[in-house]
Amino acid sequence: MPGFILNADSKKLVDTPIKASWRRYQRDHHRGEVVTGPIIQITDYGLIVDLESDIEGIVHLSDIRAGSSGEEHLAEYYIGLVIDTVILSIEPERERVSLGIKQLPGK
Repeated sequence: MPGFILNADSKKLVDTPIKASWRRYQRDHHRGEVVTGPIIQITDYGLIVDLESDIEGIVHLSDIRAGSSGEEHLAEYYIGLVIDTVILSIEPERERVSLGIKQLPGK
């Protein structure tokens, strides 16, 4: 199982700090919440945003701007730019937070 280690003494699966961080993030945040963070990577499929220690989220191209694929709008973004996003889903078991920009109130 990814994210778990076997305790050789007790033969039990033990949480790693990263898995605990993801569960804490899911507990403290919710779908629809607006979160802010800097862009740390721009990829072919979207923007990677640093949300907090050990937690990164992705804004998929299709969630950048309504009515477009998003590819043409990537030029508006750069690494280090702090952006507002809305949480679309949190999946700690997959270590994934899906974010959106076009879903922000007023967009």
